[in-house]
Amino acid sequence: MAWADGFPEVVVHTTLMERDAHLQYQAAKTGDGGAAAVLAKALISGDVKKDADYLVVDDHVGLGGTIANLKGHIETNGGAVILVTTLTESRESRRVALTLRTLIDLKDKHGAELEEYWQNRFGHGLDRLTEAEAGYLLRTQNVDRIRDRIHAASGEGLSPEFPDDPAGGGEKTSGFRVNGKSN
Repeated sequence: MAWADGFPEVVVHTTLMERDAHLQYQAAKTGDGGAAAVLAKALISGDVKKDADYLVVDDHVGLGGTIANLKGHIETNGGAVILVTTLTESRESRRVALTLRTLIDLKDKHGAELEEYWQNRFGHGLDRLTEAEAGYLLRTQNVDRIRDRIHAASGEGLSPEFPDDPAGGGEKTSGFRVNGKSN
């Protein structure tokens, strides 16, 4: 098995005396633009050891969703993520954690309408986005366009307002998380 083949499939539990690879995931690669990436979720298997520290290892960070999904899964089940590492990144995606400045900018641009839509659609607020996910939404003109892109990516169709540009210019990114705070 090549290094790149095995690298993205392992989350390593580490303590001072123990190293046990016991969680695995498969990233949901889309290649269909940012909206499809927002909808995609990693498949996670394995048990989380309560009160254990985890190192999350991934081959690539795009929007940061796979990493955030894993972090949320680990922390929701009683573990703690102490470090995240990847081999490569898209667009300056090395910062996964959402900055306060980006969150404020996102809320200033799109207001309570986006917060309400996000909460209803994904079950969490904008504060749980990754920096790259929030950046994608900031680059989108308005909430109607965000909603239309997500509906188009999920196969729900577009409103008549944006029939010719469902993917928004062909941006290529991958990954997403629904649970847990971004790290």
